[in-house]
Amino acid sequence: MPVHTIATEESFQETIKTHELVLVDFFATWCGPCKVISPAVEELSNRDKYKAVVHFAKIDVDVLSDLCDQLEVLAMPTFLLFKDGVKVASLVEPKPAALVELLDKQLPSVGV
Repeated sequence: MPVHTIATEESFQETIKTHELVLVDFFATWCGPCKVISPAVEELSNRDKYKAVVHFAKIDVDVLSDLCDQLEVLAMPTFLLFKDGVKVASLVEPKPAALVELLDKQLPSVGV
């Protein structure tokens, strides 16, 4: 499953309501660490373990700055995990292994 780009606040709200588990990557096009972790996020989104249960999305903080303010995204990259429309976890500037750990903690509680 690819990483889906969210370009509107309405699309964000629809995404977290429609999908049981959503990992959102808040990034900036000018952010070096964002560029470094992006391929790892893409790879995770294609793993069989996750692609049936996790919806991977990304939001450019410069495009949806008001939403980022509401969600208190203060650094990039920031990853927020939503379950049933509610934020359940966050990671700031993580390494790929931290993302795997975050997702694996949620998988047993997701209705697969």
